[in-house]
Amino acid sequence: MISLAEDCRRIQPCCEGFPAVGVQIYGHFAGYRNQYPFCTTWICHDGQYLWGVLGRYNQSLRFSSVLPPTSEQLRELWAFLPVTGCSTLEGEQETLRRLSQVGNMAAKDFYGCAAMTYLGEKPPLGNEGAINTSPRLDDVFRILRDSHLYFARTAQYDQWLCDNSHRLRHGLGWTVTMENSATASVCALSPGFGVIASVATLPEHRGKGYASALVEWCVRQLMESGRQPVLMAGSEQVLPMYRRLGFVHTGAWGILKMESPENTGER
Repeated sequence: MISLAEDCRRIQPCCEGFPAVGVQIYGHFAGYRNQYPFCTTWICHDGQYLWGVLGRYNQSLRFSSVLPPTSEQLRELWAFLPVTGCSTLEGEQETLRRLSQVGNMAAKDFYGCAAMTYLGEKPPLGNEGAINTSPRLDDVFRILRDSHLYFARTAQYDQWLCDNSHRLRHGLGWTVTMENSATASVCALSPGFGVIASVATLPEHRGKGYASALVEWCVRQLMESGRQPVLMAGSEQVLPMYRRLGFVHTGAWGILKMESPENTGER
């Protein structure tokens, strides 16, 4: 059975199962409770036992489970996915691989990278004076837009601004910049974890240590709040930096393109 989520307590177990995705679902639900136009959360259960959570944010759909779903649960999940109106699903890589088999999806419809957890010590205070803890969100958007081609193609400014200003005003995360050329955010919080995301440096300012300093600031804030930092690496190229800072590869996340040639009109 898959039904709308009613409270955070039902979602919390999925943060423990795969925190890199589960905490994002939890954070969006904690901030909007299914009231924001593009934020909806469903729980997957058998009446009492929770086996998974689905979270829709804009056109991005995420899935997190407590334990690896059974084949029957995956079939139920696949049948429900069209209801969400999303064409991609993000989650734990092996679960998505099994789900793609249920839906007879080709290997080209699936890709992913590393989920990482911080296992180091709390970083010492560094260039605190150079870090802007209350940046203008217009500047943050500009850095992200000019640093990532995918963000530039897909981000909708009005929706991005509404979500980020809401998150910051309600204490649901942090956003920082450095030298007006680099940025990083804690984009979702649960009682035990926090997700670091939107790490970006303008191309002409890379190699100066800005991203490392900002990620360490986010790590320190999370650890001081009693949370363990996690993140999803966007590419293989950034893995050395995160490993150097104290992050360990603890899983693999993926993105499954659910649209097939039959329903897109392609041949």
